[in-house]
Amino acid sequence: MKIPKFPKVFTTPRWLRLTFKTFKVSIRVFLLFLALCYLSAYFYPRPLDYLVQATHYLLFGKSEPPDVRSLVEFKEPAIGEIYDSQGKVVIKLANEYRRINRFSDFPNIVVGAVLSTEDRRFFEHDGIDYWVLFTSVPWDVVMDSLKATSQHRPYFKPTLVMSRGGSTLTQQVVRLHLLSETTKIEKKSDLIVNNWRTRVLAAMPYIEVQHVNTILRKIRELHDSISAEREFIKIYGSKTRAKEELFARYASSVYLGSVYGIGYGGEYYFGKRIQDFTKDDAAEAAFLAGMIKYPLPSVYSVKRQIPDMYLTRKNSILRLMAVNGYLTYEEAGEFMDHEIRFASLEEKTSAPSVINDVRKELGRAGFSPDDLFKGFVNVYSTIDLRIQNIANQAVEKGLAEYEKRHPEYAGKIQGAMVVMANDGRVLAVVGGRKIYNNRAYRYSDLNRANRL
Repeated sequence: MKIPKFPKVFTTPRWLRLTFKTFKVSIRVFLLFLALCYLSAYFYPRPLDYLVQATHYLLFGKSEPPDVRSLVEFKEPAIGEIYDSQGKVVIKLANEYRRINRFSDFPNIVVGAVLSTEDRRFFEHDGIDYWVLFTSVPWDVVMDSLKATSQHRPYFKPTLVMSRGGSTLTQQVVRLHLLSETTKIEKKSDLIVNNWRTRVLAAMPYIEVQHVNTILRKIRELHDSISAEREFIKIYGSKTRAKEELFARYASSVYLGSVYGIGYGGEYYFGKRIQDFTKDDAAEAAFLAGMIKYPLPSVYSVKRQIPDMYLTRKNSILRLMAVNGYLTYEEAGEFMDHEIRFASLEEKTSAPSVINDVRKELGRAGFSPDDLFKGFVNVYSTIDLRIQNIANQAVEKGLAEYEKRHPEYAGKIQGAMVVMANDGRVLAVVGGRKIYNNRAYRYSDLNRANRL
């Protein structure tokens, strides 16, 4: 029995068949391109450098390589110190409390902690770790966007979130020092680069101007990171040396809450110079590295308290250090149980009356207060802190004895003292009581030793 053939009721239009065919070809080409990018990222990333440069040219047009002179000179604000005649620090003054360290200042355990959490393949790549960029960043963007979309209730509103992550140390240095102005205007409603290509991007569905600005900043960051590393290699002669210089600048720049830089972070939080860290300080090194991404709020650092999340992050970094070979797994387990304790906060200075006089003398010598507060100058004074402490105690004890004999004047009297050597050198200055009217004496207060 023959089955009757029914006439075709509907025939797919030729233009629709061509559209589907073009779409399928496009998908295959895209997947092939993506596969080649992943293979290149893992085995030979140089072609991807050319892709970044081509994309930068497409969006920004022809541009000069970044000027890395400021990064090479690295004149970041640091700590200005006033020393006594014996070389002891009288006071540390700064707008940004930071030590400028060389790479040789950082022990291997500190370098390992930073690289394990921030850029495991820092000494291998040429400024960009494409493997991390292609594996972690897309996943973070998708998951963060889904999370943001799900929070729009009761209506469904697709939301794109441009997650930050996957940046190498070089990229972070470039962003901090070469693209700081671009980063400031990234979230504004105006395009960083306004041309027909960027306007087309901004007109696409679910993409806002801020998203386009983030993409533009990221492309420029990738391009400038490649260029900066090449310039550093030219200046310092080898890739290893260039990487060491970039690491030193990164480690001296990061914000850790109340202070800047891994170097001074070791002093401020643990009372130990970063050069003196050993393998026994692996837990402290991991703690400092953990604060790079999550700086400790000043309310905790001043009270010397440690939130639990920072201890959890410290343990995660110790595990990464074991994975990367800086510690054995047994050592990492032991350091996870190691109790982290902050060093107690030191007294700012025992010679507050000296500070204002030193600042005035600097002015007479042609220096500005900023030269001291930015660490461009250090001052060696004639003060002797041993004699200064004796003078402080003498004034406090003498006034306390007087108040015992005359209780009606308790809390109402003041005192001052100047100790000088036979040759006229000032050895100690006490401008007032340590505590007066329930307030600690500061160097900006009236110095009764030379003003009355």
